[in-house]
Amino acid sequence: PVEDRWAIVAWVRDVQRQKDPNVPWEVGEEKVAPVTVASAEAGAKLYKSKTCFGCHSIDGSKLVGPTFKGIYG
Repeated sequence: PVEDRWAIVAWVRDVQRQKDPNVPWEVGEEKVAPVTVASAEAGAKLYKSKTCFGCHSIDGSKLVGPTFKGIYG
């Protein structure tokens, strides 16, 4: 579902902002889904429970699928 995808995006953004507080919350002029503690926690659970980490990294390293690094914009 769309909500699950946005939860993963929220979690990835939260992880990236912990490393770099200058990571933008917006993409161009368009606002993207807001990040809350609940949405970031839901995304972390989904990333692990759906085994997204098997194909998608969050640090830019190459795996089977595209990295989630930079998914925030």
